[in-house]
Formats: sequence, structure tokens, C-alpha cells
Amino acid sequence: MASKATTEPGEPCVMISGSALSCRDLAAATGRSKGPVYEALSQLQEAGVLVPLSTSRRNQSWEADGLLDLMEEFEAGTPVRAQNL
Repeated sequence: MASKATTEPGEPCVMISGSALSCRDLAAATGRSKGPVYEALSQLQEAGVLVPLSTSRRNQSWEADGLLDLMEEFEAGTPVRAQNL
């Protein structure tokens, strides 16, 4: 789930309350239509920042690359190294 906060006038900052992002949640949080949100998600995926959580084209969601692995390491008590960030 994503929620909207504002850091600068007119510029939304999205706060993520989970590990997965969806177009629907981001569109609602930013007030943008789904087209530009999908374009931004696509650009972030191409840049290697986000990875899709499924191969489905419908109801797709993404996560930050390595985020779940990092969370599992933290929960297991494995030291979090700077190279993991």
C-alpha cells in the first residue's frame, strides 16, 4: 500500500507501507493516471531498480530489487552489509 506525502509544493512523495508496489496503489497515492504510472514503473524495471513479482500482465506488482532478501537476512539476524543495500 502506498500513501501520499508532500515534500515540495506540487511534488508528491510516496510512502510505501509494504514490500510490493502496484500501479493501482501508486496511481491513487500520487493522483496520476495509470498510464504515466505504468511508464514510470517500466523505466524503473528497465533500470534494474524494480523487479516484477510475477509474469502476469494483469494485476502486476513490483518490489525493489533485493528488498525481500534483505528483509529476510535482517529477520534471521544475519548482519546486513553495506553491499546488500
